[in-house]
Amino acid sequence: MASQEHDILNETALLGHETVVVDLSKLGIIRFQGEDTQTFLQGQLTNDIRQLKTDLAQLSAYCTPKGRMLANFLLWQTEDGVHALLPAELAEPIRKRLAMFIMRSKVKAEDMSALLTPFAVYGPQAADSIHAVLGACPAQDYQSIHTDQASVIRLPQDFFLIVCQSAAAEVVRGHFTARHKPVGGHALDWWLVQSGVPLITPSTQEQFVPQMANYEVLGGVNFKKGCYPGQEIVARTQYLGKLKRRMYRISLPADSNAAIGDELYGVDMGDQAIGMLVNLHAGLDGKTEALAVLQISSVEAGPIHHKATDGAIADILPLPYNVA
Repeated sequence: MASQEHDILNETALLGHETVVVDLSKLGIIRFQGEDTQTFLQGQLTNDIRQLKTDLAQLSAYCTPKGRMLANFLLWQTEDGVHALLPAELAEPIRKRLAMFIMRSKVKAEDMSALLTPFAVYGPQAADSIHAVLGACPAQDYQSIHTDQASVIRLPQDFFLIVCQSAAAEVVRGHFTARHKPVGGHALDWWLVQSGVPLITPSTQEQFVPQMANYEVLGGVNFKKGCYPGQEIVARTQYLGKLKRRMYRISLPADSNAAIGDELYGVDMGDQAIGMLVNLHAGLDGKTEALAVLQISSVEAGPIHHKATDGAIADILPLPYNVA
């Protein structure tokens, strides 16, 4: 265990400074195929699927009728259909739930987690390496390209998602690990927090409307697209009243033993929880950095405490984008 923690610390020290190859085995992929795919997904997800192109990926979310996120995705399109990336443990449950509403539509939803392998190349030399290995590289965030070997989607802060057939994954990935150090899935956690991009997991399902997780700021919600589960509540949150919770980036002291789903407390709300940890990673200094959905008024009122009204105090850190 100590050796594993040492490896994670050594790998974390590289992130943001050196280029690494990131293991994404904790993510899964759902594929949607069929002539009614666009119409079906347009009626289920928060973003405008009509804007999804083979060269342009997008963020989107799947909500309950009460507007709470059950899952959120990175979506991309190939000749084989529309693909959705999400935590592996949610892939089959979400596929099953969506499949219930296909009915007579000409759509097939498949869990492709065993047949498609995602990994990432992350860091300052990532684009050059992808050009060298695959012959092309996306130039803008959320742009996607597709070669005979893999699909590549560029995400913020030089994080490149690469997806290839599992049978060829070892060879394709090997071209990159010959150039750059391979690191574990904790590098994904690092990127999520540093980029301010939330990832819904089983611990946070049905906890947030998309705006609480800054999802409309990130481009994951389209307010002109029409109906989908929870659309009325999501729209009402946007246009009527004032949003009471937002997602922040925070730091917690060393030895806080933080976990996704932990509740947070503020001085203005007594023993009523005012927020929840969404994603987190351990820092080199022993502290934990996290994304947390928090009551805006509680952030303004004073210190935020972890897990109890007298728990460890969280420091508020800047996000890499502006939130109104």
